[in-house]
Amino acid sequence: FATTPAFATTAHPVSLKVTANGANEGAGKGSPTGTASGNFVINKTKLTFCYNIKSSGLTGINGVHIHKGAAGVDGPVAIVMNFAKFNMMGNSCVKAPLSVLKAIAASPSSYYFNAHTPAFPAGAVRGQLRK
Repeated sequence: FATTPAFATTAHPVSLKVTANGANEGAGKGSPTGTASGNFVINKTKLTFCYNIKSSGLTGINGVHIHKGAAGVDGPVAIVMNFAKFNMMGNSCVKAPLSVLKAIAASPSSYYFNAHTPAFPAGAVRGQLRK
């Protein structure tokens, strides 16, 4: 019997990356000097979205999210991350619904990372997720 159950391949963690900058927020909307980059790991078995993000040129980060939306299109928040865990060693994780984790894993470029600061409340840096 050589077939593998359909669920067997869905349990493996999915690794994604992001590179974000202010220009991706739109003309004149984001930080002209801010950047962020890092990695994400989706674990559908544990229902976790883990991240390790480093930023530069951003002061007072007060919100970080994954939004649903193609490049250049604003969209609703899909996952809220703990901004206090940025620029730290190691991964931080948040719980997320299985349906959201599956959707991000299936089409990462349909989602973007966004960091907010007091100077840029609508978004200081932005970047589409990618494998």
